Amino acid sequence: LRSPEPGMRRRVTEKIQALRDIGPWTVDLTLDDVALSRLTPAQSEEILAILDEALQNVMKHAGPCRVHVRLDTDDGIVRLIVTDNGQGFDVDKATEGFGLVSMRERADGLGAAFHIESAADHGTRIQLHIPWEASL
Repeated sequence: LRSPEPGMRRRVTEKIQALRDIGPWTVDLTLDDVALSRLTPAQSEEILAILDEALQNVMKHAGPCRVHVRLDTDDGIVRLIVTDNGQGFDVDKATEGFGLVSMRERADGLGAAFHIESAADHGTRIQLHIPWEASL
């Protein structure tokens, strides 16, 4: 394993603090050093862009009272998971205005799986799974 990408922890933490500062919501953050050490600089930048878009969606559309951001490892993958308990949406009817297309494209560029689970009044869960092989 390499040392965690310099500044990645700080940059994610700053994004989360900014969200905490402007919203009426509670934001939980879990960052795993093993996950951070698996990321290349290019992967870190793409993950930050996906996280930015996910957090923008929370602020603009979700109306949650709780948000959880998690970057960790599980069963040979690095995972980014952003969950909120907001109003949710119909994934099949989502427009490009949700930024979902750009998140999917970035995930494809990383060789990662990208999943969205959401339903009206049940919040949203966005998951990015990068295989360890792709993150070495």
